[in-house]
Amino acid sequence: MLLSALFAVGLPAVHAQADKPTCAVLTFDARAGVSKDETLILTDRFAAELGRTGVYTLMTRSKMGEVLQLQKFARSDNCSATECAMEAGRMLAVQFMIYGSIGKVGQTFTVTANTINVESGAAEKTASVDQRGEVDGLLTTGMASLARRLVGQEEMEGDAPRSRGTGAAGETMSVDLGNGVKMELVWIPPGDFVMGSPGGEESRDDDEVQYRVTLTKEFWMGKYEVTQEQWQRVMGNNPSHFKGILNPVETVSWNDCQEFISRLNNLAGAQVTGRDAFRDGRLDGVSPSRTQAGVFRLPTEAEWEYACRAGTTTPFHYGNDLDSSMANFNGNYPYGRGSKGPYRVTTVPVGSFRPNAWGLCDMHGNVWEWCQDWYGEYQADGATDPTGPSSGSSRVLRGGSWDGDARVCRSASRGSGGPADRYDVVGFRVVVSR
Repeated sequence: MLLSALFAVGLPAVHAQADKPTCAVLTFDARAGVSKDETLILTDRFAAELGRTGVYTLMTRSKMGEVLQLQKFARSDNCSATECAMEAGRMLAVQFMIYGSIGKVGQTFTVTANTINVESGAAEKTASVDQRGEVDGLLTTGMASLARRLVGQEEMEGDAPRSRGTGAAGETMSVDLGNGVKMELVWIPPGDFVMGSPGGEESRDDDEVQYRVTLTKEFWMGKYEVTQEQWQRVMGNNPSHFKGILNPVETVSWNDCQEFISRLNNLAGAQVTGRDAFRDGRLDGVSPSRTQAGVFRLPTEAEWEYACRAGTTTPFHYGNDLDSSMANFNGNYPYGRGSKGPYRVTTVPVGSFRPNAWGLCDMHGNVWEWCQDWYGEYQADGATDPTGPSSGSSRVLRGGSWDGDARVCRSASRGSGGPADRYDVVGFRVVVSR
């Protein structure tokens, strides 16, 4: 791969300064709705704005090219963005690498940037901006704002506590697990929806019979699948087959998840920020260890589908089609009018694709996600706050995985597994409620 297509171009020459850490910037990944040329231009602007913050000494393109050519660096198709950044960073002998992605839904651009500590592999900071309009708007203000957010010179939306008001789907809460590890959650409002799929939906299964569900209680859901970094922090190990601190943890059973959640609820010093309280049903207190047991748990199957759909009734929260530019699955088998694409044969870092309307990432693909419920038939009539059968032999799995076809990534698609089963296609995300 050409280095000009991998690294930010046109960076001004910068002499290393002893008091500033060294850093290099990978060209951001182009997601749906954004061309590679636009991505190169926007990454170039981001790097220039990052230089203006005065936080880093940025390597020039010529220096990066010289070192990487000497080291015969090449990014393989199976190299995740995190792994590629760390490998390049070691070759470049910089302290930090920055990578990200740029996508567009309708008239809104979403740009995300991530900082990796090359020596430790730790994720230092993630920042994002959403901006409506044309590319010129991002060039003028958006990339500067992203750079300032990434280095802490500008607050991201959701960082400051806000009063409850009437609430809005997509508001965020951050849980600090200690040692620099955080977990971000998104507020999901109560509501009702039709669960399951209509009879005419392509590739539907018989267990997707539609019925109306009412959820009377709000909850917070993990913006991302639980990562290996978060699992390592809580459990002290990493069982995953595909290693990467920002990749979802996998090869974990439903029983393993319950142990993780139990420890998470009792993790001393886990600080909750992003809202002042969970009043009238919201989190009451500043630390999960000081709240009632069970603050963290797995989502019910109904909560999972409700959150995944985020108000949509189509097969995917994206719409009627899915290809591997939109989610991580076997790209040889897209859905609807989706085009064939790469089959990555691995998990990818969480948040690699556009979130749904409520801000949740990777609800389609990457890894199947455990739900709390026993697997069983839906009830024929409508239900309020359903929790599934009272007993069973397998637990519900949702969302599809890196190894599955697009059809099993549909919002209504259901899977199941024994509570003790462990697979490298299965992970989970958590919810927080009273």
